[in-house]
Amino acid sequence: ARLDSLGEGYTLEDLLAVLTGKKEHTPRQKPAMQAEPPKVNLLVDIQAKLQAGKGAGYVRWAKVFNLKQMAQTMNYLTEHNLLEYAVLEEKAAAATAHHNELSARIKAAEKRMAEIAVLRTHI
Repeated sequence: ARLDSLGEGYTLEDLLAVLTGKKEHTPRQKPAMQAEPPKVNLLVDIQAKLQAGKGAGYVRWAKVFNLKQMAQTMNYLTEHNLLEYAVLEEKAAAATAHHNELSARIKAAEKRMAEIAVLRTHI
């Protein structure tokens, strides 16, 4: 039996002791890691990349990239008349409410589909 890769408590002697009832088996605990929510950041942090060892060419590229991202953002805001913060906040609130409504409808539809699946198996 090759159980050395499983870690502590899974040696041949430990398993035999558990099987004979001399020892109680306690499964190993996996560390519960909380996943961080994804961070939306469209701009490149130039200072952090310089400290990571990137060169002057990367700095030049990052500056151009950041300018292009900011220009795209301004173009979007201008095309959709969102230059005033109050209007932008109102649109964001409306989009959030619409998302929440759609999410509730999807959950209701999934619940109904589960009910129908149970009925289908009974039929």
